[in-house]
Amino acid sequence: MAAAILALFLANSEFAETYLHTIHTPAFVGIGSWGINMSLHHWVNDGLMALFLFVVGLELKREIMVGELSDIRQAALPIFAVVNAGIPIQLGTLGDTMTDPVMLGVMLELLFGKFIGITGACWLANRFGVAQLPTARRFSQIAAVSVLGGIGFTMSIFIAELGFPGHPEYLLMAKRAY
Repeated sequence: MAAAILALFLANSEFAETYLHTIHTPAFVGIGSWGINMSLHHWVNDGLMALFLFVVGLELKREIMVGELSDIRQAALPIFAVVNAGIPIQLGTLGDTMTDPVMLGVMLELLFGKFIGITGACWLANRFGVAQLPTARRFSQIAAVSVLGGIGFTMSIFIAELGFPGHPEYLLMAKRAY
C-alpha cells in the first residue's frame, strides 16, 4: 500500500517528470547486438508476472497433490473459467472468426504445438539419458498430460498482449482462439 501511495505522490507532484522519465528509461539486457531492450517499467512488470506465475504454479501443484484440488469434486476451476473467459463472440461473424489467420495460428499452436513440444522434449530427454521416467509411469501418460499444456489461458493472453501491441483486432482474435 505504501508503494502505491508513493507512486501516486510522485506522479502527481513536482517530481512527476523525473518519476516518469525514470520508469520509462530503456534497459538493455543481452550480449552484443542480441538482447532485449525494454523500459524499467516493462522489466518490472514482466519480472513480477514471471515470479507471480511461478508461485501460482507451485501453489497449484500443491493443491492438486494434497490440497482441495486433489478431489475433482471440490475443484474451483469452473469459477475461474467463468470469471476469466468472458471474451465476446458474435455468432454472425463466427465464420470470419474461425478463418482468421491469427485465430487459426493460435488455436493450432495450443492444440498441436504444446503437445509436440512437451512430448518431443520429454521423449528426447528420455531417449538420450538426460532424464528418465519415474517408476510405474508410461510415456503415454506424459503424452496425455502434455495436451493440457494448451490450457495455459492466463499466460497465453499475457503473451498475446505482448505480441500484438497496438493491434486490438489481432489481440481479440488471439483471445477468441483460447
